[in-house]
Amino acid sequence: MPTPFRALAELGEKLEATTKRLAMIDFVADFLKNLELREVEPAISMLMGRAFPKWSSRTLEISWATLSDIIKR
Repeated sequence: MPTPFRALAELGEKLEATTKRLAMIDFVADFLKNLELREVEPAISMLMGRAFPKWSSRTLEISWATLSDIIKR
């Protein structure tokens, strides 16, 4: 079953709430362990602040309203 985007958002909140490097490593490691193999690369890109890998020229080209609807699901 695909990982909901909410899980990534919650990870971001946990990372933001701590300054402890080892805790951050644990949070990310636990998150990545639970992903399907095909989800790992996109998740890491998003954790690094990118929607796509650095080498990609693709863009999302979606509106904030659409993005909001996606996140709510």
